[in-house]
This record gives sequence, C-alpha cells and structure tokens, in this order.
Amino acid sequence: MRTMLSLFAELERDLIRMRTREGMAQDPQKGKRIGSPQNMTEDLWEKAHRNCKELANRNQNNRHAAIYIKPRVEEGWTLQAIADGLDREGYKTRKREKVLSGNGQVHL
Repeated sequence: MRTMLSLFAELERDLIRMRTREGMAQDPQKGKRIGSPQNMTEDLWEKAHRNCKELANRNQNNRHAAIYIKPRVEEGWTLQAIADGLDREGYKTRKREKVLSGNGQVHL
C-alpha cells in the first residue's frame, strides 16, 4: 500500500514539474517576465547611475584610477591585468584592500 502511494506521489510530482516547465517556456512568448517585478523605471536607473558617477568623480583617487583604467580597457586588457596594475600603482579600495580579491571579483 505504501509503495502504491509513493508511486502516485512521485507521478504527481513529475506531472507538476512538467506542467511548470511548459508554462515557463510559454511565458516569454506571451510577453510575461519570470521573476520579481521591476521596481525601478528606466529613468530611475539612469538617475541612480548619474548619481553614482557624480559621487565617484568627487573622489580624487577614483578620478586617477579612471584615467589609468580607460586606455587599458580600450587596448583590450583583462580585468585581472588592470587590477594587478592598479595594485602595483598602490590603489586601494574603500576598505583599503587590494583591488582584486582572491575570489576574482574586482572591487574599486
């Protein structure tokens, strides 16, 4: 009896999984977005981006780092190479750490 109930439960779980995947595949075709709704409009994103740039430009260390980074990005340097160069130049993050942490994330 338990075996039969387990079998039906497993079958129902597989059917639910299959229906869910089919529905998720149809959502983009219907123009629906999967995930949480966007809380910020495009205008708010642009405003936030401008504010971040303004704050960064007020900091002299950030301006000097930008002068260092921009030509290297245009030359096609990797993030690792740029971060290593910033470390050699003595640039530090807000927390006074090296520019590139051990997990491979660039922190300025």
